[in-house]
Amino acid sequence: MSVESKSYSVEILDSKRNVTYYRQYDAMTIEEAKQKAKAEFVDATITSVSLLRNDDEN
Repeated sequence: MSVESKSYSVEILDSKRNVTYYRQYDAMTIEEAKQKAKAEFVDATITSVSLLRNDDEN
């Protein structure tokens, strides 16, 4: 059984710049996607994380 990463959409709020960023991360879990976003946007706040639909799985 192979374990594949999933794509997550992460919404990040940078209140200092008053900007919301949207990024897509490949990760095994939601927590891993959050960690990747926090590494890229250290002082920002993660406002949402969503699993993106994979059309390859039928």
